[in-house]
Amino acid sequence: MKSWQLGATVFVAFGVLAMLLASIGLYSAISYNVTQRMHEMGVRRALGAQGADVIRLVMRQGVLLGGIGVVLGGVLAFAAANRIEPMLFRVSARDPYVFAFVIIAMLTVAVGASFIPARRAASVDPNVALRSE
Repeated sequence: MKSWQLGATVFVAFGVLAMLLASIGLYSAISYNVTQRMHEMGVRRALGAQGADVIRLVMRQGVLLGGIGVVLGGVLAFAAANRIEPMLFRVSARDPYVFAFVIIAMLTVAVGASFIPARRAASVDPNVALRSE
């Protein structure tokens, strides 16, 4: 294996690890937020909100959080492209296909990480949530 192939493999492995850590962190933050707001979700459900309304609320917050991260990360990556360019082999550091793939992948991760806590929040029994405090 040539040295540049080893370097490329290491970069891919670190990229996958970074995406995994980002998804776990986003899921943890959203899940914690939903747990802290379970009383509010119970009140919403008791006042007539449907499960889909609660899911939409939590999903919107998760995707917004993920979108802010994608925008900040994209700006930083675009700004750091000049420093990264010498390490790349026959690829531009500002390749639009790579940026598009990463944006789509991270937004997909944000949707996936938001869905599980959203479903849990929608299934909360209003009586249990209101009695918990």
